[in-house]
Amino acid sequence: MSVKKTARNSQSCGVPGQPENRPGGPVETLARLLIVAAYGALAYLLWGMLAGILFPVLAALLLAYLLSPLITWMGKKGISRGLAIALVFVGFLLLFFSTVVVLYPVIAREVVTVVEKFPGLIDLIENKTIPWLRDTAGVDVPTTVSGAMENYGESLKQAFPGMLNKAGTWFVAAATSTGSILSGILNVVLIPVFTFYFLADFQIIVSFFENLIPDHRRERTVAALSRVDAAVGNWLRGQIEVAIVLSLLYGTGLAIVFGIFGLGAKTGFAIGALTGVLNIIPYVGVGTGLVLSLAITLLEWQGIGAVISTASVFVGVQIMDGYFITPRIVGEKVGLGPAAVIISLLVGGGLFGLAGMLLAIPVAAALRTLWPDILEKYKSSRFYTGSP
Repeated sequence: MSVKKTARNSQSCGVPGQPENRPGGPVETLARLLIVAAYGALAYLLWGMLAGILFPVLAALLLAYLLSPLITWMGKKGISRGLAIALVFVGFLLLFFSTVVVLYPVIAREVVTVVEKFPGLIDLIENKTIPWLRDTAGVDVPTTVSGAMENYGESLKQAFPGMLNKAGTWFVAAATSTGSILSGILNVVLIPVFTFYFLADFQIIVSFFENLIPDHRRERTVAALSRVDAAVGNWLRGQIEVAIVLSLLYGTGLAIVFGIFGLGAKTGFAIGALTGVLNIIPYVGVGTGLVLSLAITLLEWQGIGAVISTASVFVGVQIMDGYFITPRIVGEKVGLGPAAVIISLLVGGGLFGLAGMLLAIPVAAALRTLWPDILEKYKSSRFYTGSP
C-alpha cells in the first residue's frame, strides 16, 4: 500500500532532470502556439480561395460602418431609419457615379496626351526650360541635372513610351479578360446591394457578434472595441472629410488657373479632385496631381506664369491642410503616420490582394489603438516577468 502511494507521489512530483508538464508550462504553451499557427495557416488558405468572393462583402461592410453614424444622426433629427438609409444610400450612389463620370474621361484623356507628348516634354525641359532658368531667371541649374538631360534625355524619350505601352498592354489584358469583366460587373452590382442591407441591419449585426463574446469576457472586450470604434472610426471618417475638402480646394484652384491660361477649367478641376481623393494615401495624391498638372502646363506652354500659378495652388493648399484642415477635422484622434499607412497597404496587398488593401488601414489603425493594452498584457506575462 505504501509502495503504491510512494510511486504516485514520485509521479506527481515529476522526474528529476525532465521538464515539468504542469498547466501553463512550456509544453502546453508550445501546443497552444502550434494550434494557433495551424488555425492561422488554414485561415490564410481559405482567404486565398475566397478573397474574390469576400471583397464585395468586406467593401460593403466598410461602407456601412462609415455611413452608419450619419444615419444615426438623421434619426436623432426625427427622420425614420428607413428614410434615412434611402437618402444616404441614394446620395452616396449619385456622388460616386457622378464623380466617376466627370473624372475618369477627363483624366484618362490627359494621361494619354501626356504620354503621347512626353518626348516633346523632354525637349522642352532640355532646350527651353533649363536655358531660360539659367539666362533669364538667373537660376544656376546644377551641372548634374543639365548633364543628365543631355546624356539620357534621348534614351528616356525612347524607353518611356515603350514601358508605358507594356504596362498598358498588361493592364488592358487583365481588365478585359472575361473573368475580370464579370467580376467587376458583379462587384458594381453587389457592393451597393450588400451596403443597403448592411445599413438596414447594422445594429442587428453588431448585436449578433456581441452575443458571441463569452459572458466573462464581454464587458472588457466591448469596452476595448468601443475605444477602437471611437478612435479609428472617427479617424477614418475624418480622413474622408479631409479628402473631400482638399478635392474642392485643389479642384477650384486648378480650375481657375487652367481656365485663366486656356488649359481647360474642367481639366483642372478633374486633376484637383483626383489629388484630393488620393490624399488618403500619403504623398500619392500630391505627387500624382503635381506631376500631371505641371506636365500639362509645360506641354501646353502658356508661359512661366501658368507653371508658377499651378505650383502655387499645391503649395497653398498644402499649407492650409497642414495648419488648419487636418488638425481641425482629424484633431488628436488616434491615427497612423504616413509611413505606417504606406507599409500597411503594401503588406495588406502583398498578403491578401485587393481585399487585404481594403482592410489594411482599418486593421492597422485598430492595432495602433489597442497597442497599449497589448503591451501591458505582454509585460505582465510570465515570459516577460520570468515568474514560474
